[in-house]
Amino acid sequence: MAVEIILPRVDMDMQAGRIARWLVREGATVTPGEPLFEIETSKAAMEIEATAGGILHIVAGPEGGEIAVGSIVAYLLAPGEAAPDAAPAARAAPDPAPASVQPAAPLPAPTSAPVAADDAALLRATPLARRLARSEGMNLAAIAGSGPRGRITRLDVARHARDAMLPAATARTGGLPVRRAGGREGTPVVFLHGFTSEALAWNGLIAALAQRAGGACPPLLAFDLPGHGAAPDSGEASFAALAEAAIGALRAEGIGAAHLVGHSLGGALAARIALDGRIDAASLVLLAPAGLGAEIDAAALDGILRARAPDSLRPWMERLFATPARADAALLRATLEGGAAPGRGDFRQRLARACFPDGTQSARLRWQGGAIAAPARIVWGRQDRIIPWRHALAAPGRFALHLLDDCGHMPQIEATGAVADILAETLRGAQVLLPSQTDRAEVAC
Repeated sequence: MAVEIILPRVDMDMQAGRIARWLVREGATVTPGEPLFEIETSKAAMEIEATAGGILHIVAGPEGGEIAVGSIVAYLLAPGEAAPDAAPAARAAPDPAPASVQPAAPLPAPTSAPVAADDAALLRATPLARRLARSEGMNLAAIAGSGPRGRITRLDVARHARDAMLPAATARTGGLPVRRAGGREGTPVVFLHGFTSEALAWNGLIAALAQRAGGACPPLLAFDLPGHGAAPDSGEASFAALAEAAIGALRAEGIGAAHLVGHSLGGALAARIALDGRIDAASLVLLAPAGLGAEIDAAALDGILRARAPDSLRPWMERLFATPARADAALLRATLEGGAAPGRGDFRQRLARACFPDGTQSARLRWQGGAIAAPARIVWGRQDRIIPWRHALAAPGRFALHLLDDCGHMPQIEATGAVADILAETLRGAQVLLPSQTDRAEVAC
């Protein structure tokens, strides 16, 4: 019996997507788990894998056209089986000429000559790498690939971006790679990611906040911390060193005051920066922060650090979410790529031993004894299996607590809309004028 291949919904608010490229030709025999095509949406780019085996029969229209979610794009047939009669995949809308979109604050593009479209198509690169390079105006031909057979990965693009945007003097003084969005006026919002994550993980929340802010959006900056993303993984692997690197990067950017947003280990880091005093914390929003108790899922941390393949990584990544299916193939590949750089595994192991010795949160992460005067909120998923939400009860009394149902350790991904609304409200309370969200629907957990 023919197996339908449909265009899946890969974002909560996704209505349509584009098939950027078929990875298997018409009539080829595919096996379960084999990548079939690359899908692109306004927020993501990923490979879609076969759920069964069979002979591929494509019914979608030309590559690049916008297709409605749920449309049948292909069938997998048994040998000799005839394809069912099916209408072409439903188009979400007539295909207008693509409009030119100017990013809020793009990274400087490399000066190398652009590569022809046909040549770019021949380059081996992951879908995430292609999308990131395209969004940053980068030339794939100028990027060295570190993947199998020279394939360009997302990490290769991130490193190339770091080299393009960080002058040598900044790199020598401890500057960190930074991704920018939003406007140019007002107190910046600084995003600090968690352990084994990176700045790119904030993309969805940053886009949601920028949408809510409109023309009043302040600068939005997401940093790669040492040993993560495109940042170097040399030097001391400790929480104190992370804090000094982050403070140094903010000062190098000329930032004296900032709204601090941190997740997990980045949450403890944001609190430490607020208490340090060298950077004035205009507000503080912490998502499932570390540093409020001793408990942590040490098995999951160790499993993520040790994993070298999607199948061995999946059960540990699933523990991050209330809905395990959110640990999809694209996230698994991105996580593996992020930890694959030479020397990175050793740095992260040393950082884990410093921050989470013997499977506990180090006392050096603790921050609840300090006085934080800025508007401050904690956002936590009730189903968090990595750090119990009840640790929030140890936070200083000025913190407001937001508990989200059907949400685990990753509220910025599992409840993007709700977190964006909380963050926007925090900024409004800190005298940043943003439009009201009373008429805007939340993205459910």
